[in-house]
Amino acid sequence: MFRLLAAMLTCASSALSALTIDHEITDHRPIFPLTLQLTMTGEIVQGDALRLIELLQSLDQHDFREIHVRIDSPGGSLSEGLLLGRLLAARSEILTTSVGSTADEVGECASACVLVYLGGDLRYLGDNASLGVHQFYDGSGEMSADDAIDMAQVLSSEIVTFLNQQRVDLAFFERMTETVRGIDWVPHDLLNEWRVVTGYVFDEHMEYTNVNGKVGLHMVHES
Repeated sequence: MFRLLAAMLTCASSALSALTIDHEITDHRPIFPLTLQLTMTGEIVQGDALRLIELLQSLDQHDFREIHVRIDSPGGSLSEGLLLGRLLAARSEILTTSVGSTADEVGECASACVLVYLGGDLRYLGDNASLGVHQFYDGSGEMSADDAIDMAQVLSSEIVTFLNQQRVDLAFFERMTETVRGIDWVPHDLLNEWRVVTGYVFDEHMEYTNVNGKVGLHMVHES
């Protein structure tokens, strides 16, 4: 499972510009709850998570029930993408993610961007949007092979922990490790099967139980 090549993790993009983070507050109370819309576009670079923290802190006076995140990004720093994903996942609001920078959900989310997308409780993917993965690597080429392997093992463990937390089948992680060059645009049916894309369903599972000597089927569906 731990076949990641790389270390610090510059992925899929060489541009130097930071992630653009725009926000919009929608207030239709009392008909609908107060909602925050975040739109993230561009490359993910070091410092983006701190800028998002500062933005959210500046909005602390608002009592949001939901935060919607649209993201359209070619990737960038894997470690920063993981920080952003964890930051979103830790929010107490109902947090949804989708791919694309506009309401029509046309866009791409590749490499480190996928970890940001996975920060959502509910994750959507339109027909004209794509999620892409590849094996992570040291874009600088400055790390020794031993250091790269050590870093890859640490990051692999952190990513697997995050995927488990977000209820994602680890078959998706294995898919990440299989593409050495280029981007593997994962088919929508697999993304749904592996619960990378959840739609409106937060969680569902079933199990057979013994009820007074009879077999009963216990089902849980949260949406």
